[in-house]
Amino acid sequence: MDPTSWQELGTLNRLRRLVSVPAVALLATSAFWVSPLQAHADSAHGCPHPYVCIYRDPGLRGGIVARYQAITSESQSVTVRGFSAYNTRNGDVAHIAARQYDPNGVSFWVHRCIGPNSWGEIGPTPIQTVRIDSRSSC
Repeated sequence: MDPTSWQELGTLNRLRRLVSVPAVALLATSAFWVSPLQAHADSAHGCPHPYVCIYRDPGLRGGIVARYQAITSESQSVTVRGFSAYNTRNGDVAHIAARQYDPNGVSFWVHRCIGPNSWGEIGPTPIQTVRIDSRSSC
């Protein structure tokens, strides 16, 4: 090889290094910025996927006071006072229930099914039970 070829080879290697450093930095930066967006897409109203979250107030207000993840055949007691629920699960429904009273003081249960990626509330009384079911629709 003549000296011109060695010079060209050295220039080519320096050029490769110059190009590869910014390319690696660009890939690392893009991975950093893409990841939070993907995680955020699976959550709603502060409730992460795959949970059913109970909120302190109606209309998903007041903050999350409990969250449930397990599919169960029996209802789980809600031990905190909450009035609305959000289901971030993609393929499961959530059943919520509360005991209410008629004008004569007679109690009765009110049930509501919340579909995937939806929310619901029962009414003027707090939610008392949650059950996550593997069915995809109510």
